[in-house]
Amino acid sequence: MEAIDDPQLETLLDSGWKLDHSKFSELASMNDIDALAEVAQNADLSSVRPQLADLAANLAKRRNRSFATGELSRHKA
Repeated sequence: MEAIDDPQLETLLDSGWKLDHSKFSELASMNDIDALAEVAQNADLSSVRPQLADLAANLAKRRNRSFATGELSRHKA
């Protein structure tokens, strides 16, 4: 996986939200949600933990920078 520049990241995230979600229109049952919760609890994230930690640190830096510059308040709807 390669790093994505900030402007490209926003475009990538926006594109993901615009995907056709009509094929996901079925409602999940409680059994579906229970099964998903069990799989999530048992997921082995050890191979991606360093990347998750780096992502969290970068998000925290970005958030702190946004607070410092007042940028965050300009983006709220």
